[in-house]
Amino acid sequence: MTGNRTGDEPPANGGFGEALGRALEARGLTLTALQRRLADRGHRVSVGTLSYWRSGQRQPEKPTSLDAVTEIEELLGLDPGALHSRIGPSRRPGPPLPHVAAGAAAPADVPVRDALLELGLADAGEQLQDVTLHITLDVDAERQMTRQTVRTMLRATASGAQRWYHVIFAEQPVPEPLFLDRVVGARLGATVDRPEVGLVASELVLPRPLEVGETAIIETSTLLVDLGGPDTTYFHHIDRRMSEVVIWVRFDPAALPTRCVQTVQALEQPPVETAMHLGGLDSVHVAARSFGPGRVGLTWEW
Repeated sequence: MTGNRTGDEPPANGGFGEALGRALEARGLTLTALQRRLADRGHRVSVGTLSYWRSGQRQPEKPTSLDAVTEIEELLGLDPGALHSRIGPSRRPGPPLPHVAAGAAAPADVPVRDALLELGLADAGEQLQDVTLHITLDVDAERQMTRQTVRTMLRATASGAQRWYHVIFAEQPVPEPLFLDRVVGARLGATVDRPEVGLVASELVLPRPLEVGETAIIETSTLLVDLGGPDTTYFHHIDRRMSEVVIWVRFDPAALPTRCVQTVQALEQPPVETAMHLGGLDSVHVAARSFGPGRVGLTWEW
């Protein structure tokens, strides 16, 4: 969960620009100084953009801009959500950021959407958004995937948000259910199993409800099962635009693949595939920024 309050938040009246201006004035901080501090933390926002935000002529809307607002709240000693909650309806001239219904980016023959409906979580994405996702996959000397670890940062877009989900599927029957054996940052709730497609959907409940703009981190670990042959593919399906998705596959040094390909494929678009060579390394990764909906993954061969 995000840290405790570190300073006075702006008064409740006024929009985002006014709130940002008051906070800057209270801390005696210039836009140039704020821009430098954001850059030091990896957020590339120009002084001109900050000026537009403060004047109210524009407001942060892109995922990378919203990430920067979270950092600004911390830099200015504000409550989590003190600035996020002042961002008004989108002013973007084009269509809203693309997304599909929760679970709809998964393959059509895998009933992810139905499982989320059964859990009562089909609209979870309207209250919480997964901002960043880091997945670690371990492959053993027998060329079997043995464990998946997923770390997700969530941001509340509605007050009182508390329920999220974890979904994993093999797209084929499994001899025994996939087992989510560790959850950090949340409590494991109800679970739906569909062994005919190797699907497990689990409810994750945060320790307390979040306020708008507040963030939380959840980490899950799933014990995988032997599917009867060498594992050569892993994909993650994304329902809405995310700031960052990283998949890191770690191989046992005794069984390194000879070739790897990373794939980034926007929904209903052709895949973009890039060949990779380990070159003596025992792991490979794929990273996508400001991406989704679609799928990101890796394939390999021995």
